[in-house]
Amino acid sequence: MAITTDVSRGCERPQVSCAEISRQMHHAGTDHTFIRPDLEPSDNAIEGRFLLCRLKSGIVLHATEIRDLHEMTTQLVAGPDLTFFVVLDGLVDFSIDNRQFLAADRRNALRNADCSALMLTEHAVMTRRAHKGDRTRKVTVSVDGDWLAEMADGSNGQRLRQFTTSHLSHATWRASPRLLALAEQILNPPDHCTVLRDMYIESRSIEMIAEAVSTLGGEDAPAITTGLATRDARKARAARDYIEANLDKVLSLPEIAREIGVSPTSLQRRFKAAYGTTVVDFLRARKLDKARDALERDGLSIGEAAFLAGYSNPANFTTAFRRAFGILPKAIKR
Repeated sequence: MAITTDVSRGCERPQVSCAEISRQMHHAGTDHTFIRPDLEPSDNAIEGRFLLCRLKSGIVLHATEIRDLHEMTTQLVAGPDLTFFVVLDGLVDFSIDNRQFLAADRRNALRNADCSALMLTEHAVMTRRAHKGDRTRKVTVSVDGDWLAEMADGSNGQRLRQFTTSHLSHATWRASPRLLALAEQILNPPDHCTVLRDMYIESRSIEMIAEAVSTLGGEDAPAITTGLATRDARKARAARDYIEANLDKVLSLPEIAREIGVSPTSLQRRFKAAYGTTVVDFLRARKLDKARDALERDGLSIGEAAFLAGYSNPANFTTAFRRAFGILPKAIKR
């Protein structure tokens, strides 16, 4: 595929560095970071074809045909937007604000020829886990509020409004031959001049959105996993932000609920719906993440890391750590 920097602002190099990926990711969101491993900006993260750009129509297009070079975890603050994606080959492993959508368990990962839609009504943290040697071919198109307002008009409006006003709404269906053909054409555009190739890619992206919207709002629409109403999502996010800002403190469910102005029961319900886990389990997992980072980067002792994670007994910390990460703390301690 011949992608030019004029059109895509992307890459057509055999290998793509961490710095180049981060530079391109501003089209999809903010605060893109490589969490693990500790790679230098000049280190190559993937090899293959990588295209990420904002088209003249306002659509954000992300088309990749890549092989991951490391076991990696990356994060990005995304949304608000509606995203359609087609996975032509390989596995996709990512979560939104710790709620897993496509490939929480790689045995049940999204496989060939599926199309999905995901709605974010507010900013959210997207985490991608890449597995060394995995190959992925996918095309993703995202649209913002202006597009959503226009798409919700007409006979399909009610179904689309239901989907697009609920944070973390999600649907998956088998991609049609036409949708697969459009994705393939975006990945492999003809060797036109720059302007014509731009037009070709953009027209196919718009057609992808039109077909996906028609399916999502049609009479035979796929089953929808409904997310949270915006107000509930904000309360859940406020609780999450409060936890993140106070990881070094001893927190309790009643305290967190009181801080954001809801009852503990209401908080548990909203938090579980938003993130797929309880407040206590999320807090425990984040403290373990912080302890792991301290072991890797700061050289803390296992006892110090255990205290940081809220464990008075290092043996209990070691058990919890191995359950969470599959390795012992001493295996990563500097």
